[in-house]
Amino acid sequence: MYTQTINLTLVKQTCITCGMVFGIEEDFDSRLRKTHGSFCCPSGHFQHYATKTEEEKLRSRLSRIEARASRLQDEVDTAERRRRGQKAANTRLRRKIASGECPSCGKHFSDVKKHIAEKHPNFGMS
Repeated sequence: MYTQTINLTLVKQTCITCGMVFGIEEDFDSRLRKTHGSFCCPSGHFQHYATKTEEEKLRSRLSRIEARASRLQDEVDTAERRRRGQKAANTRLRRKIASGECPSCGKHFSDVKKHIAEKHPNFGMS
């Protein structure tokens, strides 16, 4: 006759169908929680862990944070492109005015500021 001693740590379970209390080995319980695999109570009722593990919750949260960061970066990039475009438009406008060209009607004047104040009062240079 052969005798073997086995030390197991069992996790207490209660069947959700019949209420029977039973134990499953700790490592097996851990794998079931990670994989959401099915197992049976001694009476044969199927069960599984439906809730997310902490790791799954953290991965999901990280994924949402990364997606939000990506959207925010896209917004920053768009705002930067707009800023550069506006800066270029302002530079073109300043050069036109400096060369004596009216930015509103395109004609050349020796005193552009006076012309704009008289002919285009809503232009916004005054």
